[in-house]
Amino acid sequence: MKCAIPVAMSRIRDPGAICLRSVRKTLLSLLRYNENSSNPYSDSLWIVKLLESLAASLVPAQSEIEVPYNVYDDGDQRDTGLRKAAMAEIERHQRMDRWIPSFQNVVTRACLEAKQTMIKAGLLKEDLRELMLYTRGSNLDLVRVQAFRILLQKDAVSREPLTRYVFETLITANSLFIKSSLISSLTLAIAMKAVGSHDEEQVQPTDINEMIVEEDVTDRAEERKAKFGRENVNGAIKALRSACSSNVSFRACIWLATRCTELDISLRLILLDICRLAFEFKSSLLVVLKFRNNTPRLMASIVGKGRVIIRKQLPLASKPVLKPAGFKIKLKLGAHTEN
Repeated sequence: MKCAIPVAMSRIRDPGAICLRSVRKTLLSLLRYNENSSNPYSDSLWIVKLLESLAASLVPAQSEIEVPYNVYDDGDQRDTGLRKAAMAEIERHQRMDRWIPSFQNVVTRACLEAKQTMIKAGLLKEDLRELMLYTRGSNLDLVRVQAFRILLQKDAVSREPLTRYVFETLITANSLFIKSSLISSLTLAIAMKAVGSHDEEQVQPTDINEMIVEEDVTDRAEERKAKFGRENVNGAIKALRSACSSNVSFRACIWLATRCTELDISLRLILLDICRLAFEFKSSLLVVLKFRNNTPRLMASIVGKGRVIIRKQLPLASKPVLKPAGFKIKLKLGAHTEN
């Protein structure tokens, strides 16, 4: 019941789909002044709910009503001070969980998820270096899996170094849980690429007084046309094949993984299913053979009894087969005389 309260508070929105400032301050205070030193039991799950609720309260929800300002609060909605304070608390709990790990590092995983929520809303710049640090083998498997999942959601398959790193980890990992989780995250990333989730415009943190330049109407019409084409299955598969056909690194890495004997047969079948959707079928194979020059050359054949036959022959012509010499039998016919 206690963990459900901050989640419900973070869903309180004004007509502009923005969480009330008083709610955000309350959630920040609960997280900042949380005290559990006298309790023999861990409060990790409570901290996780506070982190998730605080991140959700900072992100405006989608609303059909456009309100230029918050009718309940005074001041600017993009309160940078409150956002920086919330980010500082997230970083503090992330450092504390690194020094004193919680059960299965649930606090670290909640911090990574909270940052990802703020990045998607354009409230925070992405930092791939931090995610790369959490994908190392020294971290807990659950933390590595979540870091890889977030990394793949950022269209890592379109970046050659990240693609090679993900597939190298998939092949060389000792844990079957890591391998199966990577396959699941890769499948989700391919699906997001097919429906165009990676191609959508991401909101970047900007200043309020910064000038905004609108895009050309023609470009936006092309984007809407491409988006409508992905709404059906055939259109999504066509767009996916168009994107993957030019990705040489991804094609080479996934083909190497499908032939790797270190992977389980069920995982390799999933990779083959991805190949079936991401690449076009080819029922024929063009084979290019290099031939020698067709200039005639002289060939010498030994016939026998000191005789040699020299003739012109093409390089590709088969060597003439000489018939073996037959046996010669001499018969003498004469009159038979009787004594």
